[in-house]
Amino acid sequence: MMTRIDLFMLKRVPDRALLLAVLVSLVASFVSLAWEAILLAMAMFIALFVFFVELVNRQSIREARDAVVAAFSNLDQVHGGKRWMGFESEIIRFREGDGFTWRLLCRTRRGLWFETIVYMSGGAHVERMEVQEISAHQAALALQDRAELYAKYFGQPTAA
Repeated sequence: MMTRIDLFMLKRVPDRALLLAVLVSLVASFVSLAWEAILLAMAMFIALFVFFVELVNRQSIREARDAVVAAFSNLDQVHGGKRWMGFESEIIRFREGDGFTWRLLCRTRRGLWFETIVYMSGGAHVERMEVQEISAHQAALALQDRAELYAKYFGQPTAA
């Protein structure tokens, strides 16, 4: 048989258990909010870091491209019995290789096509340039994935 104290304790135990459960859930939610806040802060840090790296990468590519253009304008080489001068030519297409090599599809004022391979060292410093004459057919192949450039130099392609 239960005494009055036992009944009182049974009534209080659920209240205490409920209070304990509420306190535990509040603490757990604050802890989880803290973890969520930490995870959110880490995610934001990672996103900002990736953005910053991309921004620096774009800036370094822009600087490298500017260095390539400047070096190309000073190009003056004899190759295959012909004198190739950058200031008398135009760059039709840039193609970046492995980060240290740029391939330029170029055309002289007289309509000859050539490729200039620019080798760069760290940063935006041009080490050397090589000139290689190419045929109009090779130039057309190099522009086949750029319809607007292809049309400008070789005319509109026929529809398939």
